[in-house]
Amino acid sequence: MILRKLGFDFIYVVQNKNSAIIALIFVLVWRLVGYAMVMILAGIKSLDKALLEAEQVDGAFPLQLLWHVNQLQFDQKVLIFSKQESD
Repeated sequence: MILRKLGFDFIYVVQNKNSAIIALIFVLVWRLVGYAMVMILAGIKSLDKALLEAEQVDGAFPLQLLWHVNQLQFDQKVLIFSKQESD
């Protein structure tokens, strides 16, 4: 319906092998991106602020904070997320 209103003809997605694969990939990516974004945002919110402040007092640059402090805390959350997705 939306495509017809935009001036496109009806597309038979599942009848063509190439377009069916593309549609399947799109649906899977659409499903996983939303879940991953929620998990990433939750992981960012749960980073320990005391560690960041301690590193800033020690003179760490923002890139060092990102790489050495946040990455180490965040790797555990990404590992848990990837384990949940593989099950």
